[in-house]
Amino acid sequence: IVFSPDGGVLACGLVDATVRLLDAQTGAQLGDPLTGDTQPIKSVAFSPDSKVLASALHDGTVRLWDARTGAQLGDPLVGHINSVAFSPEDKVLAQSVNGTLRLWDPLNRQTSAGSLKIFITRQLSFESNWIL
Repeated sequence: IVFSPDGGVLACGLVDATVRLLDAQTGAQLGDPLTGDTQPIKSVAFSPDSKVLASALHDGTVRLWDARTGAQLGDPLVGHINSVAFSPEDKVLAQSVNGTLRLWDPLNRQTSAGSLKIFITRQLSFESNWIL
């Protein structure tokens, strides 16, 4: 579960392999559920401009969605994912993979060179210049 940066939308990744977007004030569902996944959702994250939503799945993929239309943006990113988060600049999608952090450019779907060994088992968060 995650709030959009503007606080207006709550995104919920569910065990039924859907992501539901809710109005944060009323709790009303916004549009149809985001579907196309076959495994439960492990993690969801909004881009800082609230336009893109990332969902990390139990099957090891990350899907990017247009948060306004619900359309999937390109093919899924593949890996063994525990958690996802966007950087404040919208330029990097972090992916926790079995204790290794990978950084992706969500536009060109390329990973940055190298990876970092870390100990994260739950949720990633970007704060200022640090990855928490």
